[in-house]
Amino acid sequence: MKQRGTPTIAPPATSGLSSLDRDRAGSLADEGGTSAASVESQEKVAQTRTEARAGDSAGTLLFELSVLPIGGDIHLSDELARVLEVVDRSGLRYQLGPGSTCIEGAWESVLPVIRACHEEARRASPHVVTLLRIEDDQGQRDKIRTNVESVEAKVGKPLERSQPAEPSPSKLASE
Repeated sequence: MKQRGTPTIAPPATSGLSSLDRDRAGSLADEGGTSAASVESQEKVAQTRTEARAGDSAGTLLFELSVLPIGGDIHLSDELARVLEVVDRSGLRYQLGPGSTCIEGAWESVLPVIRACHEEARRASPHVVTLLRIEDDQGQRDKIRTNVESVEAKVGKPLERSQPAEPSPSKLASE
């Protein structure tokens, strides 16, 4: 029952919010925990983020993919070679590592490739574990190269080494 003189709280403006955020905003407004004005502020922040992300067509994501066929030979190079052929045919930028492959691109370009990689591994094995890690750095491109170059610049030299290091002269003198 509404008392006379009690201010009326307008329903929160929730367009542009996710359904979960919209429910939370409505619940808080019902409990008197927030006002329509603060919900509108949240809406503007959400809209700004959405617009920034939508306008971020120049940016890409970095996907680190590991596909592990289980139950076969302990050496996986034959199965993984077929999986990497899928990545290579995609035309996306990628970098093969000893335990994973980094692929750079947009969601809609990379996710079908990841699925195709998983399916290729399933042709050879009834049990496949696919691990995926995603780096989403708004507006950034060429993360495969720039992530590594940034660390190397701080160290002051290239860090990739596929051959054993030669002992330094100072280390030889101390032995």
